[in-house]
Amino acid sequence: MKRAILKIPEGLELSQLTKEQQAAIASVFAEFVMPMPGTIPFDGHIVIDAITGDNYDTETMPGLNLPFELLGLWQWDWTRENLIEWVPLNLEFSNFLPEGAELAIPHGFAGWPSC
Repeated sequence: MKRAILKIPEGLELSQLTKEQQAAIASVFAEFVMPMPGTIPFDGHIVIDAITGDNYDTETMPGLNLPFELLGLWQWDWTRENLIEWVPLNLEFSNFLPEGAELAIPHGFAGWPSC
């Protein structure tokens, strides 16, 4: 499984995407929260926290013209020592944290280690 933190336009509903885009998301997203708990909107965008299948491909997804920007991506095989960082957390993420908050990911999925 992979964990993706994505920036998307505020107010965007997945149902507003094309059928092809919706199918691509459905084929990789296992679970997601939108917006990510503990974050705030910034500059017309929010953050999605998503658990995806291992088939989430950073090279294929941009070709679908999704209005998403990847802010961080990790893969985990359910053992603590095997967390792989594919895309380091973009420091732009700090804009989505409430004022005075430390740079940290405020939400987590059950069992997932900190990224």
